[in-house]
This record gives sequence, structure tokens and C-alpha cells, in this order.
Amino acid sequence: MKNAETLRVLEKNVCDALLADPGARLREFARGERLYDQGQIASLFYVIISGRVQVSMARPDGYELILEIMGPGVVLGEGAALDGLPRFSSAAAIEPVQAIEFRSLDLPAAFQRNPELATSFLWVTAYKQRQLASRLLALTMASPSARIAEMMLRLSNIYGVPTAEGMLITTRLTHEQIAALVGVTRVTVTRALKELTADGVIKMNENSITVLDPVALHRIGGL
Repeated sequence: MKNAETLRVLEKNVCDALLADPGARLREFARGERLYDQGQIASLFYVIISGRVQVSMARPDGYELILEIMGPGVVLGEGAALDGLPRFSSAAAIEPVQAIEFRSLDLPAAFQRNPELATSFLWVTAYKQRQLASRLLALTMASPSARIAEMMLRLSNIYGVPTAEGMLITTRLTHEQIAALVGVTRVTVTRALKELTADGVIKMNENSITVLDPVALHRIGGL
């Protein structure tokens, strides 16, 4: 899972401002350790400082759907911490993680001490919700290729580095991770990626993917 990531915040980071607040608690989680569990009721939420956290949902039949693999700057667990209802997802460290732990009850006082923190917090939360909404829309698409195309475009926008060939996606995802992210089987992912490669839409390297034809990827994704 090293270097695998689907969401991070590169600006308007709440980490520094929140760390300076007296209500903040610095936590460290070992690889495989859970930050919280689906169904749990708690007033705590987290902001990732370093490392990566996998956020997933388990269906009654045991199937696990990965919502995101979150990196630095992302707020997680804030929804259930604020509304007091059971958590709809679980979060686990996939590598050593350093995070800020904060109680939702302490937020009003923190916002009064630092009004800019409130703006940054809302911006980061809105950013995450927009990305999750994009994921939800993609999951309604019937074609696995369309789901994968949408994900490639999203990752290209977040992690893409321009090269002579096209947009290099610098985050690594295994076929198993892609399958869990888009809700299909690993075999289906492998077949779809081969088709996109054969059509000249993407280029697969050992540890990376390059988007060669973003226009075609938009068309396939129905975007």
C-alpha cells in the first residue's frame, strides 16, 4: 500500500492552526491500527499530518468498499463527531500515521480563538465532500471502464505531473485497490486497464500510469 493515495489537501491546510489550539491532541497510529470503527459513536475527529489512512465501508455481506485512501491535510470522522450518530465508515492506518485528534465539542471555542481556522476547516471539509460526491456519481455508472476513467481523471487532477507523453499519475494503486474503490472485481480492472492501454488512452508502467488522451478519458467516463 506504500505511496497509494486518492485524496490529500495541498493548500489551506488546517494542521498548523489546529495544532496550536489547546484542544488538540497529537496522536500516532501504527500500520494496521484503527482510528475509528464503523457503527461507533464518538465525538472525536482527526486531521492527518503525515502517513495515509484507508477509509472504507463494510456491507452486511462482508464486502469492503474503499471510499478513499487519505493523505496529509484531510479531515476525517468529522461528520459523525458533529451529529452524534454512528460512524458510517471505518478508518485504519495503512502506514505509520501522525494525526491531530480533536473533540467536536471544543470546535466552537477553537473557532472563536482563531476565526481563520473555521474558514480553513470548512474549506477542507467541502473539498472532501466534493471528491466523495464525484466518487458516488462514478459508482452509479454501469460500465467498469467509465468508473475507472472517472477515477483516473480525478487522480490526474490531484496528483498529475505533466510530462512529454502526458499526465503522469504519481500515486500508486494496485489492481485490488482500484477494484475496491470502483466496486468491481480485480479481473475486471485488469481487463479494463488493458483496453484503455490498447486504445492509446493511458500508458501502464510498472509503478505508474500516464494519461495520454484525457479527452478520450472524459468521453469514456461520460463527463
